[in-house]
Amino acid sequence: MNKQTDAKNSISDQVNPAMVFFHLGLEKTGSTFLQYSIFNNLKGIRYHRKSRFKYFPKLLSKYPTEKHLFTFETDAELFNTVDIVAEKIPEANIILILRRQDSWLSSKYNYHIRKHGRTPFSKFLDLRNDDGFLKKESFYLKPKIEYIESKIKGKILFLNYHELKHDPEQYVQRITSFLGAELKPGTDVINPRKKAWTLKQNRVVFAFNKFYQYEHLGSNTRFLNRTWYKYHEFQIHTIAFLARFIPSSWVSNKPLIDKEFLEDVRTYYAEDWKFAETKFDFVEDAH
Repeated sequence: MNKQTDAKNSISDQVNPAMVFFHLGLEKTGSTFLQYSIFNNLKGIRYHRKSRFKYFPKLLSKYPTEKHLFTFETDAELFNTVDIVAEKIPEANIILILRRQDSWLSSKYNYHIRKHGRTPFSKFLDLRNDDGFLKKESFYLKPKIEYIESKIKGKILFLNYHELKHDPEQYVQRITSFLGAELKPGTDVINPRKKAWTLKQNRVVFAFNKFYQYEHLGSNTRFLNRTWYKYHEFQIHTIAFLARFIPSSWVSNKPLIDKEFLEDVRTYYAEDWKFAETKFDFVEDAH
């Protein structure tokens, strides 16, 4: 056995995979609420924030007898992230949160505006020609589910984001039961971490984004890039705050998001979502 193979197998040899959990998102499925309100308040488990994910082999080796929870929500890099976990510790346990496509699209568009976006909703997703800002493929859930099932040998908890909105206590209970952990007394499982902006705030920020087009600094220095980004993030949130005081008569009350198109999206992905719904009633042991 060569050294490379030894390195790959060393984690599984040192750590009990049943004690290792990965929350893999997806984006805009309530990850911030989980990371800051739930995962931070678990007893009997060592939680590692998103920035620590890349160090998970070292962290597992450093604390081999403890229970671990790593978080790294991602869309574009999901398959690659699953590959990384599967290579190092394939028997680990996975949490994946799924969201119905119409609701998911709406949240993604609002987030697009928050992050300096200026693409009109009509060009954000194109179901006919697939020439939108986002591609149709990115909203399919079945390929993501099947890929995880093919790579991971541990248990997989698929969660329905909509349960978080309608029954957060039951939703959180599913997670804590899966982790075999308890929440600290007084943990708030009801209130969201971030409140959505109003239509007026979104419209004002969208208009600002069209007027002031944000560009990445592109420095070779991470600190400067981060400072540049944080300054402009503060700028956006300041605009949103000030928008609350603008007379409503000055801002159009026409929705930025076309509800009829959302219905088209729901219909288009109906079969895919139906497949996803079959995964919510049980914890799946992939093998």
